[in-house]
Amino acid sequence: EDILARGYANGNRLAIVASTLAEVGASGQLPVPGYSFVECSSIGDVSVNAGRLKLGQHGIIVLIYEK
Repeated sequence: EDILARGYANGNRLAIVASTLAEVGASGQLPVPGYSFVECSSIGDVSVNAGRLKLGQHGIIVLIYEK
């Protein structure tokens, strides 16, 4: 996968920041066991459908999860 992701935890919440540098974009899933999805925000060519991310080149998304 060409998705770059980092997670940041604070109390019972987790933020995951994901992006890609791939020229054709990238897609995939980021499993987060023990957490429930709360919300997300993005810039660029990004979509989320049933937990699957689709990122265009230089798209970035922040996903918020909670225990």
